[in-house]
Amino acid sequence: MSQQAVEGAAQVIPLRSRERELAWAERYDRAAARVVEGEVVAAARFLRPRGWRAFAGAVADAPVAAARRATGRPRQPRLPEALLVAVTADRIHLLRARTAPGSGPVPTATGTIASWERSRVVVTATREVSGTRLTLTPRGGGCVELIGPPDALTARVVTALALPAPTRTPAPPPL
Repeated sequence: MSQQAVEGAAQVIPLRSRERELAWAERYDRAAARVVEGEVVAAARFLRPRGWRAFAGAVADAPVAAARRATGRPRQPRLPEALLVAVTADRIHLLRARTAPGSGPVPTATGTIASWERSRVVVTATREVSGTRLTLTPRGGGCVELIGPPDALTARVVTALALPAPTRTPAPPPL
């Protein structure tokens, strides 16, 4: 992702203090760590975009699915209304989440919707009135669009995605 996209990606609405921001970040990271392998670099709640595109997508779902099956193109994962995006050192995870009664606004991750190697996903973040639009486009797959609230947790995920993913060097062939 280009540096320019990151700089304008998330308008940060500051939390009351740096300590509070870190406490919320830690809660989201712990929620995601229950489901994913590896250390969670950043996690935050994102929403599925709505509007006329979503309505048109619902109307055209059956014909589009038939066309994708015929051409062999993979289908975009079905997204719930709200989900967690978790970033580890080498993967991006979309996680099902639910808010347990009495747990406050921090969701509990209940399963994986999709997971990709970071090096195989093109990430675009753009600032909008409603927050940050995050577009994930895996190689060989459809794109996933999400909206994150304009807060420090969303900015933390966008910043983590902007960091270069570790590249794996192939092992030398045996002699």
